[in-house]
Amino acid sequence: MKRIFIIIFLLQAILSAFPAFAQKQSLNLPELKNYKRVKIGLNDYKKLEGKSLSIFSDSIKFSDFTTRTPRSLSLEEINYIRVQTGSQTGIWALYGGLFMAASCLIAVADVASNPNLTFNDNAGTVVVVSILGGVAVGALIGSTIPKWKTYYIHNRVGYKMPLNYGVYAWKGQVGLSVKLNF
Repeated sequence: MKRIFIIIFLLQAILSAFPAFAQKQSLNLPELKNYKRVKIGLNDYKKLEGKSLSIFSDSIKFSDFTTRTPRSLSLEEINYIRVQTGSQTGIWALYGGLFMAASCLIAVADVASNPNLTFNDNAGTVVVVSILGGVAVGALIGSTIPKWKTYYIHNRVGYKMPLNYGVYAWKGQVGLSVKLNF
């Protein structure tokens, strides 16, 4: 009985430590302080687009695309910030190379299975050039598609645990109640 009480007490002490650790969290902001293009979602569900974002400890400044004027916002007004971090050149180059490799594999399998067709002496060169062409076209397409990273601003420092717990004693028994809130 004493051992169970000690285990329950330790479990309660450990669970009580989670909110204390969460108090040390800071705002979720981008690592860099200046970005060329930005999309901002406000707490009232309005969306803004701009350029030349500068991040400060309690506010941001950027040039608004619609009004073409500099604008400043407090971090308390912002739900999220999306910043452009480059383009999708690499992944689209991979897609283009894989597509052409699959196409060449199907063509080679078709030639190999048909007795009326034969390989030319430069078939390997054609396959390599085709795959490299697919990589180049994919990279060209990917360079036109921007890559965005979203940062959600959590203005409330701290953490509300969705877990309620407590120790109870009833008729000579000690127990731990745990309730998960959704």
